Amino acid sequence: MISSSNKQIEEAISAILDGKERTWSQLAALIIAVHESKYWEGKSDSFSKWLDEFGKEIGYGMATLWRYFSVGRKYNNLRRSAAFRGREYPPLEELQKHVSAENFELLEKISRVVDEEDIYLTMDEILAGTIRRKELRDRWNAFKPALEGQTARGNISTPKVDRKNQTQLNAIMKAKILDALRKLGPSWLNIQEPIYYQLLSDVVAEGRIKVGDFQNPYEPTYYAPGLVALVKETKYSPMVVHGIEISLQLTPGKMKQLHEMSRYCNVAWLIIPETISELDPDLIPEGVGVLGFKVNGEFVVITEPSTDPSPSHIDHILKGIILKGVGA
Repeated sequence: MISSSNKQIEEAISAILDGKERTWSQLAALIIAVHESKYWEGKSDSFSKWLDEFGKEIGYGMATLWRYFSVGRKYNNLRRSAAFRGREYPPLEELQKHVSAENFELLEKISRVVDEEDIYLTMDEILAGTIRRKELRDRWNAFKPALEGQTARGNISTPKVDRKNQTQLNAIMKAKILDALRKLGPSWLNIQEPIYYQLLSDVVAEGRIKVGDFQNPYEPTYYAPGLVALVKETKYSPMVVHGIEISLQLTPGKMKQLHEMSRYCNVAWLIIPETISELDPDLIPEGVGVLGFKVNGEFVVITEPSTDPSPSHIDHILKGIILKGVGA
């Protein structure tokens, strides 16, 4: 651990100026020591100015060094909090090279929403190198809606979930279900090694679709399922489109969405938490499969779905998938 003594700070700085390679976490630990010891006083007018000058000497932009400083302090806070609860993590400067600053930035964001135990489980994955940045970004994107648009800016305190706010709690439950689906891959469908599987969100069916006699045929009607899973089991089997809706309440509006989804997808699914203890089968549209989500992150099939090989509007959802893939 880098000491806050001027001698050790100067030795560390001299080693860097002499060309000794340093990881982002080692630079962060050094900058934190400079800040905490006020080493910069007498050398620059301010800590910010010292950091700018130091960056120019070692070939780093000031924004990058500020970022390392910020992420390093967040890691130290998480490490202290974990130690208080009997969990041990390595000092900042001893983090391995595969542990990136970006991953800890995402973890800090995720920590505003998830339970404490989930924070440490994610931290374990980051340190072990068993989770990719894309997976962390997907996890953050899943949980972010629970903050209802709040962001950390300027001098405003970092937003966190209000555990008494039912709307935010509902958003967290939906995020947990989505995160569990992503972790399981195709195994939730009892398929172990398909030649292709992808879970997509924010897919919008594209096209002009006439619905009912009073629909203006020149007005486009769009449909967006909660999630879409694409599955191709073997080389010779067809691509199957699974539409998925997550619901915490079995409302008439949600049942209408499920009925609509069956026109766009080969297989339609409803996922509900196990807290919905009584399920009236008559509420669920015919052919829709129902999955129950358990608190331990497992899924159980309550109702098996039927498969429609050629739903009437599947070309529209496929067009939406293609447009999403090309970023349109």
